[in-house]
Amino acid sequence: MRNRAWRRKQNHLKEEKAYRKLTQTSWWFMQYTKEEKLIEARKQAKTLRDHMKSCSCFMCGNARRHWNQKTLQEIKFEDIVKSQDTE
Repeated sequence: MRNRAWRRKQNHLKEEKAYRKLTQTSWWFMQYTKEEKLIEARKQAKTLRDHMKSCSCFMCGNARRHWNQKTLQEIKFEDIVKSQDTE
């Protein structure tokens, strides 16, 4: 059975994976000392453990929100509906 302990373990494993990735690409926190780097990497790993995305800029974000365009999924759906209507 998957209970709270299992979820905690999974979250811990995700945090460790994020921590390893963050410490391997340590260019983003070069201004810190070694101890500060490790502390900052742990903080970042906790926030990035689920999806590893820290960005919500226009290039990574939703097209509808930033340019009032339809998303790729909406465009595909309209094409499917149009093709079914013509049949």
